Amino acid sequence: MGRCGAVPISLTESQTSRFAIDGYLILREFFPGGEIAELRDAAAEILSTALRGTRGVGFDPWTKEPGDEVNPNRVTYLNDIFLMHERFDVHMRSTELTKIFCDLYGPDINGFQSATVIKTPQLNNDFHGWHQDAPDYVPLSNYKNGCAITYLNAMGPDTGGTSLVPRSHRDGVFERGYETVEGWPVKKRVIVGFEAY
Repeated sequence: MGRCGAVPISLTESQTSRFAIDGYLILREFFPGGEIAELRDAAAEILSTALRGTRGVGFDPWTKEPGDEVNPNRVTYLNDIFLMHERFDVHMRSTELTKIFCDLYGPDINGFQSATVIKTPQLNNDFHGWHQDAPDYVPLSNYKNGCAITYLNAMGPDTGGTSLVPRSHRDGVFERGYETVEGWPVKKRVIVGFEAY
């Protein structure tokens, strides 16, 4: 879905109905290409200076070998990226995105958080597992937890995109767990009972 200049878009009745059934919407090309390029440049600034041991920053647990020129230290995770660069702060407060959430949940939105996952080359990302953050946010409000994912590169089959399970939001909150996997440097994060999907 595109947008016209700075005018916030509104969801159609069909989209809100689909969201109520499936629990998600896919809004392709919601942000213009120039804005995505600015976000990609801002991400490159952060990635080029991130050092192991930095609070809120995760690194490839499989190797300490150098990455590439964009991500030399093989960063895999950034918490609250909007605090690390003004461009991401502006993105998090996007009028267009806020309008979508207000269409879905109403205007009483009282908190947000930003997590950034980076798929570095040759990274076995299976240790992240499928996860559900809803338990962490229950105290914030009326248990309406939403997520917007902005991809900074083209996505398609086998590129590390997010898998969506239609209607899984109706099944409540699952127990989170961690499993030890032989030969892995970290435990694998799992959702107990997710195998049924």
